[in-house]
Amino acid sequence: MDNSETEIEIENTLILVKHALPELNEEVAPKEWQLGEKGLKQAKKFAGFVQDNLDVDPIIYSSEESKAIDTAKVLAETLGLNHKTNPDLGEIDRAPSKILDEEGHISRNEAIFKKPAEAVLGSESANDALKRFESGIKEIIKDPQEDERLIVTHGTVISLFLAKHNKEIDAFDVWQKLSCPSYVVVSLPEFKVLELNGQPLNN
Repeated sequence: MDNSETEIEIENTLILVKHALPELNEEVAPKEWQLGEKGLKQAKKFAGFVQDNLDVDPIIYSSEESKAIDTAKVLAETLGLNHKTNPDLGEIDRAPSKILDEEGHISRNEAIFKKPAEAVLGSESANDALKRFESGIKEIIKDPQEDERLIVTHGTVISLFLAKHNKEIDAFDVWQKLSCPSYVVVSLPEFKVLELNGQPLNN
């Protein structure tokens, strides 16, 4: 995450946050992974950055997965805001699998983006996950707001969502750029990418 000093002053925006680093456990599905000590430290550092640089709506939203909830709770507690969950904001379904090195992890997950109509690593295809995720996003943004909404969610669904609404974007390329944690600012209602971690997306 690049903690840029530049404040975001664009109105009508949405901030999509990828959760902090979870503890990996090949015995359970990734949706059950929780933040460990390192991830909680990351979340607290990121919360400080948000506090100093972003004007966030009074409610922080997250998926119902533990790693997203843990990240969102740290943000909410630091900022003195409320936290709500939405089941549609979860990551694409993945079954328990062997923990691979970074190269193997990237190679395995690339198939999700190459075969969007297939359930590659679990019971849900990329297309189905995107449809679900977009439904959750639209539910959250349908009411008027004064500040940026902040949603803590997951790398694959963020990438698929951005690529759908920004034709110049490659979903797999964006997925590789989303570290734990990281954030993307998009315009409303067009969902056009304004920046990734404080920088233009092509940096």
